[in-house]
Formats: sequence, C-alpha cells, structure tokens
Amino acid sequence: MTGKELIEQVRKSLSRGEKTPATDRAVASFLGLSMPGFSNWKVREEITTRQMAGLLASVAKASQARLFRHGPAHRRIFPLLPRTGRKRRKLPDFRSGQGR
Repeated sequence: MTGKELIEQVRKSLSRGEKTPATDRAVASFLGLSMPGFSNWKVREEITTRQMAGLLASVAKASQARLFRHGPAHRRIFPLLPRTGRKRRKLPDFRSGQGR
C-alpha cells in the first residue's frame, strides 16, 4: 500500500455522508499529523508495518486530545485545569475551573 492510497481511503471514510470530501487539513488532524508530516505520508511508496503502527499510535493520541478538548457536557460544566507534574508534563487537575 502506498501513502497516497492510505490517505485517499481515510479521506473517503471521513467524508461518508458529507457533500464535500474532507480537506487535507481535516485528514491530517484526524491522523494526528502536522501538514509537513502529512505531505511525507502522501509521497511514501510503501508503508511498512512499523510505520502503520506508529500512525495508529498517532491517531489514538489525537483522539484523546480531541476528547479532552471537546469532551462530554460534564467536562464543560466542571473543566479540568491542566497542571504541571514532576517531569513538566501537563496532568489533569480535578479542581473546578470556577470555584476553588
């Protein structure tokens, strides 16, 4: 499978039920790629299993980020504040954003 074939199939999946096909930016966002990274995937002649596993990990990470940003209603009522952990990673804080 080439990168172009993979991207076209993802585009078709994202565009189901829509009048217009998904843009390159929408596909890249879904895959968790930057636009330069997306362009690299487009020109790949052959995709190895290791590359596909890395792409799947990127999709999972992007999915978690989307859920954190645009989560269910209870997350909008009681937003989680990011805080810095020991290794300077952003960790969720279980305090409400309004009343402390």
